Amino acid sequence: EVIENMFLAAFSLAEKGDQADFYRLGDRKAARQAAGFIAKNPGVTPMDVLDNFREEWSENAAGFSAALAEMAELPSVNRRSGGIDIEALARTGGCLYVVGDMLNTRIIRMQRMLCQWSSKIPQLWSSKIPHPG
Repeated sequence: EVIENMFLAAFSLAEKGDQADFYRLGDRKAARQAAGFIAKNPGVTPMDVLDNFREEWSENAAGFSAALAEMAELPSVNRRSGGIDIEALARTGGCLYVVGDMLNTRIIRMQRMLCQWSSKIPQLWSSKIPHPG
């Protein structure tokens, strides 16, 4: 669910009450499929996800597929190892400084995903903490 929500936020796939909501249905389904694939296959990259679903998404989720392809063009996104453990950073009181770009759509999407993930960490922690009662 967290990964799916990251995609929904990054690619602006939430319902907006306009006619385009109908077309976003396929993109939201693709976000669910991608999230499920990532959850079942730790260590996969966005390019791996695209390779797995490209044909299926070509007709009904072209927007999601194109946005994921743009994101996958970023070398840092397709690294299999060596990234920052944001959860551990938050747990130890660290600080994450994100260098971004106000014009590059691919970078902005990644910034949205980072913000979504960062805001979910406390919620995930509170669900793991046993509550008395």
